[in-house]
Amino acid sequence: HPANQAAVAAEGGIVPLVAILKEYHQPEVYGEVARALWRVGGHPPNQLAIAHAGGITPLVHLLAQSVSVEARREAAGALGVLAQQPENRTAIARANGMPALVALFELDSISAAEQAASALTTLATDDVANQRAIATELVATLNDSPSVAAQEQVTKLLGALATNPDNRGAIADAGAIPPLVRQLAAGSSAAQQSAAAALFQIARHSARTPVAIVKELVSLLGSHTVAVRQRAAAALREVVLASAFAGSGLAMPGGMASVVMADGAEPLVAFLRDGYVEAQEYALWSLSLSTEPKHKIAILEA
Repeated sequence: HPANQAAVAAEGGIVPLVAILKEYHQPEVYGEVARALWRVGGHPPNQLAIAHAGGITPLVHLLAQSVSVEARREAAGALGVLAQQPENRTAIARANGMPALVALFELDSISAAEQAASALTTLATDDVANQRAIATELVATLNDSPSVAAQEQVTKLLGALATNPDNRGAIADAGAIPPLVRQLAAGSSAAQQSAAAALFQIARHSARTPVAIVKELVSLLGSHTVAVRQRAAAALREVVLASAFAGSGLAMPGGMASVVMADGAEPLVAFLRDGYVEAQEYALWSLSLSTEPKHKIAILEA
C-alpha cells in the first residue's frame, strides 16, 4: 500500500533493512529483506532513498550468492523497481548489475527469469550505454550457454527488447543476428518462435540491417532439413516485408528487391537451378520484386 510504503521510510525502516544485507551474515533472511525492499520500493521516493542508503550494491551481490533461487528472484525484483529512477540505472550498471541479472537465466527458474527480464527491460529504458551492455551480455549468453532454458529466455527477451526502436541498433551491433538465426534453425520450439520475432523486429532498424539478416537466412535454405528450410523461407519473407514497411528508407517494391538482391541475381538464379523447393520458391518471389532496370539486367545476365 503506497501509504505504508511511505510510512516505512518515514519511520526510518529503509536503513536497517539495507544494513542486514550489507553488515550481517544472515543469508537465511536475505530473501525476505530483498522482498521488503522490493515492496517498499514501490513508492517512487523510496527508490532513491534505498539507493542513497547503499542498497544497490548488496542487492546485486545477492544475485550471485549461494542463496536460494527465491532470494535471487526477490533481489532482481527489487532492482527492477529501483531501476525506474534514471540515476539508479546508472548505479546498477556500475555495480555490474547487468551480467548478474542475465546470469539468472541459467537457473532454470521461470519466476527468476521473469524478474530478471523485467529489470533488464527497465534498465534499458532511455539509456544507450545500458542498452549496449545488456545486448552484449545477452548475445554472449546465447553464444556460450549450453542451457536450453537460458537460450529460450534470452531469445525471448531479445525479441521483446527489439520491439522498442531504441534498442534495435544496440542488439544488431552486439552481433545478435547470427545466434538468433542459429536458434531459428536448431533451437527449441519456443526459441524458434522468439528468434523469428526478434529478427523481424531487428530488420526494422535500418536499411542495412535487413541485408545482413537475409544473408544469414538464405544460407539456411540449403539445409538438408525440411523444417529448417521452411522456417527460413517464412522468416525471409517476414524480414523483407518488415524492412520495406518500417520506415527504413526502402520503398515498395524496389526497396524489397534491393534487400533480396544485395548480392546480385546470381545466387537467386542458382537456387532456381539447383536449390530445394523452398529456395526455388524464395528465388521466384524475390526475382518477381525486381522492377528496376538495373535489376532486370542483372537477372538476364545471370
